[in-house]
Amino acid sequence: MRQENRKMNYMIRSLAIFLVFLIGKGSLYAQETGEAVDDWSPPELTAVSIISSNANTSYAKVGDTVWVYFTADEPIDPAAVNVNIQGQGAALYRNKDNQTLSKYIVMDSRGAEGLVSFSISNYMDSAGNEGSTVSAVTNGSTITFDRTEPNISISSIEVSGGNVVPNYFNSTNTGIAITVPIANDPSIINSSFEILAKVNGNDAGSLGSYTVASSDLGSNKTLQAKNNNDLGNFGDGNSITFYGKITDIAGNSTTGDESSFSILVDKSAPKIGNKRIYSSNVDPAKAGLGDTVFVEFTASEKVTIVDATIGGQPIDGHEDLSDLTSRVWRLITGAGKEGILSFSLAGGDVAGNMSAATSTVFDGSKVEFSRGGLSILLTRITSNGSYGDTLSKPGDEITVEITSDMPLIVNTATISGQTAAVQDLGENKYLFSIVVADQDQAGLAQFEIDYTDANALPYEKITAVTDDSYVRYYGTRPLFGEVTIAASGANQAIASVNDTIQLTFRIQDGLFDSEVNILNKKPESIAVLGQDTYRASYVLTEKDPEGPVEFNISAADLAGESESINTTTNNSYVIFDQSPPADFTVGQVSTSGGTVVENQWNGNNQNVLVTVPIDNDLSLIGGGVQVLVSFDGSDTLEIGSAAAITEGNIGNSIVVTLSQDEFKTAQNFAVGATALFTAQIKDIAGYTKIGTPSNNQLLINKAEEKSSIVENIAMATSNKSFPNGAKAGDVISLIFLTNEQIQNPVVIVAGEPAVVVGFGGNWFATRTMTANDPDGVVQFDFSPVDMNGTPRGSFTATTDGSQILYDNTAPVIDHIYEGSFTQDEDNILTTDSLYLGMTGGDSVSGVAEFYFAVGTSPGAEDVVPWAKTNNITDTLLTGLALQYNVQYYASAYAVDGFGNKGEIISGDGFMVDDGSPPAVERESIVESISIASSNRSFTQGAKAGDVISLIFRTKEQINKPVVMIAGSAADVVGFGDNWFATKTMAPSDPEGVVSFNFTPEDMNGDPRGSFNATTDGSQVIFDNNAPVISHLYEGSFTQDEDNILSTDSLYLGMAGSDPVSGVTQFYFAVGTSTGAADVVPWVKTNSIRDTLLTGLALQSDVKYFASAYAIDRVGNKSETRIGDGFMVNYMPAAVSLPVAVVDPTPTVLRTVAILDFEGKGINVQEVQTLTERMRTEIGNTNAVRLIERKAIENIMAEQGLAQSGCVSDECAAEVGQLLGVQYMINGVLGKMGDSYTIDCKMFSVETGETVESVNTTYEGEIEGLLLEMQILSWEIVGLEVPPRLKLQRAGETEKPTMAVIDFDGRGISVLEAQTLTDRFTTELGYTDRVRMVDRRTMTDVLTEQGFSSGECTSEECAAEVGAALGVEFMINGSIGKIGNTYTIDCKMFSVATGAAESMKNLSYQGEVDGLITEMEILAWDILDLTIPTNLVKKRQMGTRAFLESTAFAAVKTKTGALLRSAAFPGLGQLYNDKKIEGYSFLGLEAILIGMTLSNYSAFNSAQTDYNSNLASYNSSSTLDDIAHYRTLVEEADQEMVKRNNNLLLFSSLTTVVWIGNMVHAYLTGPEDEEDDRPDDREASRSISVAYDPAFNRTVLKWEFDL
Repeated sequence: MRQENRKMNYMIRSLAIFLVFLIGKGSLYAQETGEAVDDWSPPELTAVSIISSNANTSYAKVGDTVWVYFTADEPIDPAAVNVNIQGQGAALYRNKDNQTLSKYIVMDSRGAEGLVSFSISNYMDSAGNEGSTVSAVTNGSTITFDRTEPNISISSIEVSGGNVVPNYFNSTNTGIAITVPIANDPSIINSSFEILAKVNGNDAGSLGSYTVASSDLGSNKTLQAKNNNDLGNFGDGNSITFYGKITDIAGNSTTGDESSFSILVDKSAPKIGNKRIYSSNVDPAKAGLGDTVFVEFTASEKVTIVDATIGGQPIDGHEDLSDLTSRVWRLITGAGKEGILSFSLAGGDVAGNMSAATSTVFDGSKVEFSRGGLSILLTRITSNGSYGDTLSKPGDEITVEITSDMPLIVNTATISGQTAAVQDLGENKYLFSIVVADQDQAGLAQFEIDYTDANALPYEKITAVTDDSYVRYYGTRPLFGEVTIAASGANQAIASVNDTIQLTFRIQDGLFDSEVNILNKKPESIAVLGQDTYRASYVLTEKDPEGPVEFNISAADLAGESESINTTTNNSYVIFDQSPPADFTVGQVSTSGGTVVENQWNGNNQNVLVTVPIDNDLSLIGGGVQVLVSFDGSDTLEIGSAAAITEGNIGNSIVVTLSQDEFKTAQNFAVGATALFTAQIKDIAGYTKIGTPSNNQLLINKAEEKSSIVENIAMATSNKSFPNGAKAGDVISLIFLTNEQIQNPVVIVAGEPAVVVGFGGNWFATRTMTANDPDGVVQFDFSPVDMNGTPRGSFTATTDGSQILYDNTAPVIDHIYEGSFTQDEDNILTTDSLYLGMTGGDSVSGVAEFYFAVGTSPGAEDVVPWAKTNNITDTLLTGLALQYNVQYYASAYAVDGFGNKGEIISGDGFMVDDGSPPAVERESIVESISIASSNRSFTQGAKAGDVISLIFRTKEQINKPVVMIAGSAADVVGFGDNWFATKTMAPSDPEGVVSFNFTPEDMNGDPRGSFNATTDGSQVIFDNNAPVISHLYEGSFTQDEDNILSTDSLYLGMAGSDPVSGVTQFYFAVGTSTGAADVVPWVKTNSIRDTLLTGLALQSDVKYFASAYAIDRVGNKSETRIGDGFMVNYMPAAVSLPVAVVDPTPTVLRTVAILDFEGKGINVQEVQTLTERMRTEIGNTNAVRLIERKAIENIMAEQGLAQSGCVSDECAAEVGQLLGVQYMINGVLGKMGDSYTIDCKMFSVETGETVESVNTTYEGEIEGLLLEMQILSWEIVGLEVPPRLKLQRAGETEKPTMAVIDFDGRGISVLEAQTLTDRFTTELGYTDRVRMVDRRTMTDVLTEQGFSSGECTSEECAAEVGAALGVEFMINGSIGKIGNTYTIDCKMFSVATGAAESMKNLSYQGEVDGLITEMEILAWDILDLTIPTNLVKKRQMGTRAFLESTAFAAVKTKTGALLRSAAFPGLGQLYNDKKIEGYSFLGLEAILIGMTLSNYSAFNSAQTDYNSNLASYNSSSTLDDIAHYRTLVEEADQEMVKRNNNLLLFSSLTTVVWIGNMVHAYLTGPEDEEDDRPDDREASRSISVAYDPAFNRTVLKWEFDL
C-alpha cells in the first residue's frame, strides 16, 4: 500500500509540472520591442486621481476597491511602476498605450481609518529615465477609510391611540411608536436607519426609515408606524417584534438585535351570544325584593372587562362560569320600576377590544319585578266518608280548603295525584276537591297547590295543612295473593268419592269478613295457617257432579270494600271423575303422500291417517288416544305414539298420523296383508276404553319404487344488486333437468303457479314476485309425472344448494338527528358544516345505503341535492353556505340490500343562530390514545378474563382521570401526562368493539373534552361466545358416510363459524368410542375447513368416531362435536372385484381469486409484479383452484373498475361474487423508511369472514419482496412453507439444523464414500444457509445407537439418529459405480414428518477425483441454491485444468488500472475490459491536447504579428501609417488575449479529464479475485484423521486449496 501511494504522488507531481508548463506557455508574452532612441528627459505624471468602489466614491470600507489613476507624458514601462496605497503594494488594473495606467488595492481591516494615502514611484520611459515620486492628486479627490460598523438598538415600543393596553394592539389603537437611541457617531450623519418588523418570527418588511441629522447625535429618535398603512398586514393573533438596521456614510451596515418585548395583535372584539336573563326566585322569570337577577352569556373569547346594567341600574358583580361562559348580576332593591327588567351588556377582551352593547336574549327569557306578596291564612283537608271525615274509600270525596289575605291565581292543584277541581268561595276562600279512585294508594292523602298572586309573583307550593286535619285513604280491596286447590289422592288433580278437596287461600288484608263455597256447598272446616293464609276442606260424595271441582271465595274489609275469586293463582285444578270414557267407533282410515288409493297402502304413501271421535266429556282433557292395529286378524298391538287430548278436542275428533316408518316397522306388517285399526282412549283419571274398529281396512299393496327422476334443480333471481335475493317485481327462475322425459309439470313458486316452458327433460319456470308474497326464503314445489302418467315425487329443494331470499319490506329509518350524531338540535352554530345522525334497519336483507338531502322545506333538496352517505349511519356535511335565521330541513331515505327504497323521513328543522357564532375551541389536550388486549392469540381481540389496556398521553399534566371501559370503571394508574387504564373483561360485558370513554380534567379542574376513539386507529374486539361447528362429516367432504372403503385414509368434512372474531383453528381426533382419541390423537388441521387424514391403519368392521372442536381468534373453545360413527368395509385385493383408488388429495378445491395489492410508497408496476409472483406461487401449492388474472380484468372492465382502484373488502367481495369464487385474497404493500410491510388476508365472499391473515416486515432491497411473496403464498392457504424457500430466506438466527449420514458406497470403498461425504458436508457449510452437525458428534450418537461408521444408511436409521441429534433435517444417499459411470442419489427429509423435502440424482463419467466437484455442486443443488460460477467452471474444465488456470493466471488489480490511466487516459479502462469508457477517455484527451497545442501555436503567431506591427508603428512618420499600424497592433493584442484565454481553458480541461480518468479507472478496477462461495476457506483448513488406502493405515491429513 505504501508503495502504491509513492507511485501516486510521483504521478501527480509529474502532472503538475506538465500543467505549469502549459499554463506558463500561454500566460506570459512580451508586448513591445524597439530600437534604442536617444532620450534624456524623465517622464512626468500629468494627471493623478484616487477613487473608491464605494457607492460614495469619497469613502471606502472593508472590501471596497481603491484605484489610483495616473497619466504620463510619454510611454513608460508598466511593469516597473511601483504604486503604494495605504502602505500596500498596488496591482495593475488597466494600461492604455503604456501612458495611462491604474493600479488598485482591496481594503482590509488592517488599515488605519482616515484619509487614504498613496505614492507612485519607479516609473521610467523606454530610455530608462525615472520620474519623480508622486503622492498627491491633481484633481482634489480624496478617500476616507471607515471600517467601524455603527450601532443601533430599540429602547422602547409603545402603542398609541384609542384604548391603550400594554403589549397589545387592539381595534382602537392607531399606531406604534418605536424609540431608537442615536449614538454620538459622526459617520452616521446624513445616513439613515430603518425599523423592521417580524410577525411570528418571520420578516414582515419595513415600518419606515429616518435620516440622521447632526443635531440628532446623542439623542433619542422616535419613529411612528401608522395603522392605516405600515401596520395594515398585522392580522389577529400575530406576535410582532421589531429590530433596526442602520448604514453609515461609508456603507458599513449593522442589523440590530430583535426587541425582547413584543406586541400581540388582537383587533377582534369578543362576540357575545347565548344571552339569557333569570332570577334566583323560585320562578326564575319573577323577581322580588332581595332576589338576585342574573344575565348569563357566552363569548367567542374570554371576557375580562364588562360594562353592563340590569333594570337601568349598574350591576353588582361579574363572574366566569367556564372559559367562555360568564354572567353578571344585580341584587334587586327598591330602586327601579316594577315590570319587565331590561339590561344592557358589553364585554371586552384582555387586549381592550369592546363588543357593541347588546340588550336582547336568544331564548325569549325575561324577568318581571314586583315589590308586593300574599299570605296563606288557613289550609285544611277533610273527607265525606261514611266512617268519618278522616277516612275515605273509592267513591268518597276529599276536599282541601284554603284561605288567603288577597286573591291568588291557581296554576295547578292535585290531591292524591289527581287533578283537583277548584271552587272560588269568595272573600279569598277556595275549595279544592277530588273523587277517590280505585287505583289510589292507601295511606294519608297528599296534596299540592301551585299558585301566584295577582302580580304573577310565584310562591312555594302548598303541601301541608295549617291545623291538625288529615284524611287516610283505605281504598285497597281485599286481594287474594294465593289460591290453590288439590285432591287428597295420589294424583292431586284427580279426585274420586271420599277424597278430600283442600282449598288454600291467602288474603292480603287482615281486617275482613270472608265466605267460602266448594261445589256450591260450605266446607266442612276452615283452618288458619298463619300470615293471613287459610285452608278449607270438603269431602266428595257420590251425589257431587263429575267434572272440574268449582269453588268461590269472597271477602269484605272494614271500609265496606268487597272482592271475590273462583280461579286458582297457580292454574291448579281438580277433576272429579267416577266413570270411564264412553263407547266409540274409530272413524275413517286413509293414506297420504305419493299415489293415494282408497283402502290401499302402497310404497309411495308417506302416512296413515286414523280418525278417532272424542266425546263431550271434560274428564278426557289431559288424557290421550293410542291407535291399535291388527294385520290379518293377528294380535291387536299399539302403533305410533299416543296423542294428547286438549280442551279443543272435546266434542270433536282427533286425526292421528302414523308415519311410513311407524307403519312399515309394525309387528306382522307384510305385503298383501290387511290392516284393521281401532283405538284406546284414556281419561284424566286413568280410566280407559277401547273403541270399535274402523269400518274400512287398508290392503298393503307395495307399488314399484322408482329412482329419483330429477337430475338437477337450480334457482336464480333477476335482482342485479344481490344474486341470491329478490324484491317485488323481480323474476324468480327455476331450471329443472330430469333424467327422462316428463309431462308438462305444474310448478308452484311462493305459493302461486309459475309460468313453465320446456320439453323432454329440460324445463324452465318463472314467476314475478308481488307485494303479497311472504318475506323469507322463496319456497317452491315441483311434482313431475313421467310419460306413463306415474307421479315421480315432489321436490322442494334445489340440488346445488341455491336459494333465493325474498324481501318485500322497505327499510325503515329509526331517526334523523339534525346538528348532532346523538341528539336532535334546533339551532346549530356553523354555516359551513352540518352533522346528520341517522340509523335504520331492515329485518331481511339489511340496510345497504343511506341517501340524504337538505332543503328549505321538508323533503326538499334545494340546498344539498340527494346524495349517498359515506357511512351507513352518521355523516358530516362540509363546504355548505347556510344562512342565518333560515329554517332548514334534512331528509333521508334508506335502500336495503335487495334495492327496496324506504320512505323519506324529514327532520323537524333547524336554524343557524346568528347570536352564537362558533366558540373558539381549545386545543385538544390528548396527544395519543391506544388500546390493546392481553390476549396472546390475537392482540386486537379479547375474551372473558383478558385484560384491556388503555394508554393515554396528554400534552399537559391532568388530574387523575375517570376512564370507562366496556361500560364499567377501569383501574387507572399514572401521573402527570402519562396514564394507564386496565379492565378485566367479564362474561357479562357486551360483545363487539370494546368501547371506552376518557374524560380528562386539567390541573385547574376544567373539563377538557371526552374521548372515545384511539389516535392510532387501534381497537379491541370482545368475543365472549365460543365458536360453533355446524357439521362434521365422516368419510366425505360433502355428506356423512356410515361406511368407507379405505383403511389408510379418511376424509373429514367440517365447518364452523364465529360471528365476532372468526374461527382460526380446528382440532380433530378419531377413536373407537364417542369422544375418544385412541386412533388419531387430537391434532390441528392444515385447513380451517375440510381435511384428509392419511397413513392410517383402520380395521374392518370396527366402528370409529371422529370428534372435532374449533377455536376462535381470541382463544374461545367450542363444544366438541362428535360424529355418528363409521365403519371400514374393506375388500382385500385378492377378491376379484374392482377396488376404488383413493385420491390422496382432496377432490374439492377452493376457488380463489387474487386482486392486485394496494401499494403505499411503491409504484403500481412493482405492486403488480409482486402480486403476479404470489399468483404463480399459490398455483404451485395445488391447494386451491386459482382464477386467472385475465378473467379478473375482464370482469372488472365490465364493471368499469381497475384492479389498482379496487382495494376495499366491499369491492373485492363484489368482484368475487361476479367471478363466482368462494374466497378472495387482497392485501397492502407498504414502505416505511427502509422497511417494507406486507399485510395479506383471505376472506369468504359469501360471509365476509376472514379465514386466514398473514403479515410480515422486510428490510432490504425491493427485489427481496419477491421471495417474501412466495413464502406468504404458502402461509395464506394454510400450508407449511417449503424448505427451499426457508433456506433462501434463512439468516444467522434462523438457519435450520442439518446432519448428513455417510453415503452408502456401492462399487467404491467405504473410505472413499466417507471422504466424498465429508466434502459434501463441508460444502453444505459453505452455503451459509444451514447449521451442520460435526462428524464427531454424529459418530458419538451412532455409537450410542449401536451402529458403526458406514452401517447407518437406511432412512429409518437416519431418522432415528436425527431425532437423537435434535436436528430438523437429515440427508442420506448412495454413490454407485456401473461400468465407467458413477451415480449419486441424494435425499433430504424432515426428521419430524419423514416427508422428502428434496431429492437429487446425477451421473458422472471420468476420474474418481472428479466426484469431488460433483459432490460440491450437489451440496448447493440439494438446497435449491444457485451453483457458484467457479464450481460450474471447475466442472467444465476439469479439476486439474481448473487448478492450473487459477494458479498461473495473472491477477488484475485496481493499482494496475490506476498506473495505466496515469500514463495516458483510457489505458486503465482498456485494462479493466471497459472498452467503451477507455476509447472515450482516450479520444477526448487527444482532442483536448490538440486544441491546447493549436491555441498555443496561434498565440505565438499573434505575438509575432504584435511585435512586428509595434515596430512599424514606432517607426511611422505619417498620420496614415500611424493609424494603420495602430489598428494592426490592437488587433494582434486582442488575438493574443483570446488565444491566451483559450490556452487556460483547454489546459485546465485536459488536466481535469486526465485526473478524472485516473479516478474512474481505480474505482471500476477489478476486485481481488476470490471464491464466490460465501465462506472463509482459510479458516476452514484443518488437520484431521483419515484413512490412506496407499499405506493401508490411518494418517494425519491437512486439507487445503491450491
